[in-house]
Amino acid sequence: MPVTKQGGGFYAADELVEELRKEKRVQARVRANEITVEDLQRLATRMINDRTVYAFSNVYHAALKLMPAAAQPPPPSAASLFQPNLDTRAPGVECMMPGQPRWNYIPASFTAKEHPDEVNVHPDQTIGFSFKLLFRVAPDAGTYQVGCTQTALAVQRTCELRPDVLKPARAALITIQLSGPANDRSPSATAPWFADGQTFGPQTLPPGQVVEATPALLDRPGYDFKKSEISRQTGIPNLVLHEIGGTDSFCTWVILREVNTGVIYPLYYALWSITYKDKSGVVSLDDQGWHSGPARPVFDGQRAVDAHRLDITSVVL
Repeated sequence: MPVTKQGGGFYAADELVEELRKEKRVQARVRANEITVEDLQRLATRMINDRTVYAFSNVYHAALKLMPAAAQPPPPSAASLFQPNLDTRAPGVECMMPGQPRWNYIPASFTAKEHPDEVNVHPDQTIGFSFKLLFRVAPDAGTYQVGCTQTALAVQRTCELRPDVLKPARAALITIQLSGPANDRSPSATAPWFADGQTFGPQTLPPGQVVEATPALLDRPGYDFKKSEISRQTGIPNLVLHEIGGTDSFCTWVILREVNTGVIYPLYYALWSITYKDKSGVVSLDDQGWHSGPARPVFDGQRAVDAHRLDITSVVL
């Protein structure tokens, strides 16, 4: 608690507000409705949670400088900000994207992690996409949901392990492939949505009003395996990681879905990929834009991770 008491120690928020209310100039401003007790509570909480150590006099002077309550402009409503700038192509649905989408951990690079009996090939952090959108749905337009869907467009991964000797004669080769684009979703999600739940699942848009939606997606693709299991299947002991290769490509969409008909309207797309080389990987944002973009989404069917083909073979060097 970084607001010091004169006799030593620190103020709690309620204590600090009570001390402020004992000050005559603060009392006068409260009586004149220039500031409110709620203003003092917010000020006390903010300064206590700050990392700077304050004396009481600092807080007192800050209270005297608070903007008069009557002069504080009300926060703008979503309706007052609404200026549609995105053609949703959905009947009766207008949309505004106030800013740009936000990306987390793109672009980025990472290194495969090798442990005594495990190899882990995943980005160091979660790859994230988040969007802020405003919608206005006509009262008779139907029931719409907005959220994220993702398609794994291609997966081609290789991983070579060699025995920990000076001149190895054989190597273990792991290949992971996807025969064609597939819907990419979490185990508990219902297609077409990538995830479920209040934070990352679809959001229903109430008709007849302007509402804010914040569709988002978090993903961390990759693979891992036990070296002892690879040794068991190939007969090659004492394996260590030699190199990884290949490319994964994905497309993430923000979509509208009309609940009763199931018709889907792509609003925005982001093409991204992971390139594996040597013992490292690079995450790249390759393209983005309005509507569906150059890739074709897969909204249902088998989950991409369940459609992967895994092969483990022994090769002669």
